[in-house]
Amino acid sequence: MVNNKVVFSLVIHDQSSLVEPLINDLFTLMKDISMKVILRVNTHEDISILNRFLSDPRLIVIFNLEQHGYGRNHNLNFDLEKSDYFVVLNPDIRLICNKIDLLTRHFSSADVGVVAPAVVSSDYSLEDSIRRFPSVAALIKRYAFKLDVGLERRALLGSKVDWCAGMFMVFSSESFRLVKGFDTKYFMYLEDADICLRLRYKAKRNVVYEPSYVCIHNAQRASRSISKALFWHISSLLKFQMSYICVRYFGNH
Repeated sequence: MVNNKVVFSLVIHDQSSLVEPLINDLFTLMKDISMKVILRVNTHEDISILNRFLSDPRLIVIFNLEQHGYGRNHNLNFDLEKSDYFVVLNPDIRLICNKIDLLTRHFSSADVGVVAPAVVSSDYSLEDSIRRFPSVAALIKRYAFKLDVGLERRALLGSKVDWCAGMFMVFSSESFRLVKGFDTKYFMYLEDADICLRLRYKAKRNVVYEPSYVCIHNAQRASRSISKALFWHISSLLKFQMSYICVRYFGNH
């Protein structure tokens, strides 16, 4: 890791107070690596709480003139700075481990596209951050029947992981570039599943789960109307189902 550069990509939507401890975690725990933190501000908000970081050359702050979706924001961040590894982080992630090489070491294998850590809630209960590719049936099973996360996790570890949640994704920059980043037809939800789908079936690269690296998901979701969130989720699910058929069975997207 000594000569490798890592770019950490963050996007906030009126969340400067939420991302402040994460930036502090990065500068404290990752101080011995070559890094840049790119923070994209997706709304017109006061970020004065971050003033203590603004003079640090490791931080780049970009203010969007208009709002973009999750995937486009991270794609724009990727294009800003050359790197060996590109790490996508949600602002509500908290870091407790400084050994990023536990994650990046997997890229010594050419068939690895993205690596995901173990994610726990603030009470240290395991979250379902690695999953099987989504479907209507899977969503019903997950939410209506309260699928046991631990049981699903053990089943997944016996085979290849389909996809990992976008709260913490570590890409080799080569892999991210190979699939042209996130698909911007998704505004929100399932961009993470889609890029893992394309990595696996188009680029022939796997999703790897690394349980020895643990982070905390201090979930504080932005306030959105239930109807709007539901619309985005259903819309993204329909787009993903079409992409799955095209990529899995016809080799295109």
